[in-house]
Amino acid sequence: MICERSFLGCALAACLAPLTCLAGPSAPKSTATLTVEYEISGAGAWKSQDRVLEREWRVADRYALSARMQARAASGFPALHGMDAQQQASEGQRNAAAQRAAQDMAPMMDDAMKIAERCGEDEACLMREAMKMAEGVDTNSAAMRGARADVATASQMPKDRYQLFEPLTVSGRFDIDESLKEADRDPICGNRPAATCHRQVTVRQSGEITLEGKSNPPGGSIVEVDLQGGSLRFALPLPYPVAVRETVSSDKPDSFSGERESYRFLTDQRLDLEVSHACGDGCRAARGSRSYEIVDQISGQPAQLTVSWRFQRE
Repeated sequence: MICERSFLGCALAACLAPLTCLAGPSAPKSTATLTVEYEISGAGAWKSQDRVLEREWRVADRYALSARMQARAASGFPALHGMDAQQQASEGQRNAAAQRAAQDMAPMMDDAMKIAERCGEDEACLMREAMKMAEGVDTNSAAMRGARADVATASQMPKDRYQLFEPLTVSGRFDIDESLKEADRDPICGNRPAATCHRQVTVRQSGEITLEGKSNPPGGSIVEVDLQGGSLRFALPLPYPVAVRETVSSDKPDSFSGERESYRFLTDQRLDLEVSHACGDGCRAARGSRSYEIVDQISGQPAQLTVSWRFQRE
């Protein structure tokens, strides 16, 4: 019989039949991979009603994230999934049994507290008084039988059903390909050919996604697999903002031309990132995709964001 190294734990153990405490099963430290790709596409042309300003734009951006993950020990309790009706009923029964056991054992707990106050840290005194208290308890009384039954019910942990996977390493790359062309017939452009100023902005850049110049940035996403229900839940991990160089060419007076630093990011789009996916077979392999309507950053015009993800247990 194993009990806590405390007087209260030993006093209760002396008065109740031994209870077997089952630890959660230790799953091997299996690994998994979560990959997520974000593709932004958009193109179009626009003219102001007075035809003074015209724009053409094209966006073809891609972000790819890969997270190497490791499994925690399986658990009977969900972290990301919600409990189904049967689980809720079972938890209700366990909680009710625990409350009844606490009520039945309240007098014994009061006596144990009094002994603890009287004996202080004298272990010999504590054990002597605990044995005396145990001898005076009728273990076959209705209250004690009920308490033992309730403790047994409250101690029945649900079978291991859920498994969490945490990111160990996260890596990512980006490819930005954007262009914006403007034709401006502002009166200030009267001395230009066709009385029109032209401005062009381009961004063509690829690289590794880093945080403060460091690869393997912290973050990522935790994936929970429902091994019994055959589903998984997680939140899509967003790439960190990436710094890019915009090349601007403009002949409009007092307008900037040259290169300048800018940033591309998805964190301002208020996206629904929660994924709940039915996959079966313990979710050893699963994939999915979804699309969003967003606004691109080079032109401020509508674009489509397509997210594709894949989860693979190894």
